Amino acid sequence: MKKIEWREFALKPGHCPLCGVTLYVRLFNGDFGVRCARCGSAQNTLALVSVVKELMPDISRRRVHLVSMRGPYFNWLERHAGELWISQYFDNVESGSEVNGVRCEDLQRLTYQDETFDLVTNSEVLEHVPDDAKAFSEILRILKPGGLLVFTVPLAKKQAQTLERAVLSANGEIRLLAPAEYHGDPVRGRILAFRSYGTDIVDRIQEAGFVRARIESDFQAAVMSTWRSVVVAKKPFH
Repeated sequence: MKKIEWREFALKPGHCPLCGVTLYVRLFNGDFGVRCARCGSAQNTLALVSVVKELMPDISRRRVHLVSMRGPYFNWLERHAGELWISQYFDNVESGSEVNGVRCEDLQRLTYQDETFDLVTNSEVLEHVPDDAKAFSEILRILKPGGLLVFTVPLAKKQAQTLERAVLSANGEIRLLAPAEYHGDPVRGRILAFRSYGTDIVDRIQEAGFVRARIESDFQAAVMSTWRSVVVAKKPFH
């Protein structure tokens, strides 16, 4: 986590979508700089929970898949989802197997049965998947008809076209198309971003077969003039 910038430090009372009345703390300007003092949620989690609560008020009766094994979003879903399945990608581990009790899944080759989940959700994951078209198709497959995909990625809202930063060759070698960009990762320490998404992410999702794909940018979780856009899409009914 980035160190506290005391010149940017600020406090503001507010209402957290996860834990209620709280005090928001700005530790620094920029991504993930604002957090709830009670539950520790940053902008991405505040935004995701706000959107999920609005779109799926009956989540207590729903089966949910989350690509994560820790953090405030995991904690909230564990308390509120009817059934929560989690997975994490581990290098050189076969999809469907477990590492220390956590299921390994490659979003490009999921091992779940068709039409298993009502909601598939993740945060800051899909930019790290080599072939996101395969990932979107696989997520569509495991969603029930009418199911939702809700996620966040770093998104340049003024950038129309996604910038492909790297590709993975057939022999497993990474070829850079732009300067390498790494993000923090709880498993590996850091992880390569294969792309920087633009607003055409909506088109990329709909090409996989989703409908009503959109970018949610206006929600009550915005605090201290900061927010994280949430991408939402729906699997059509048969």
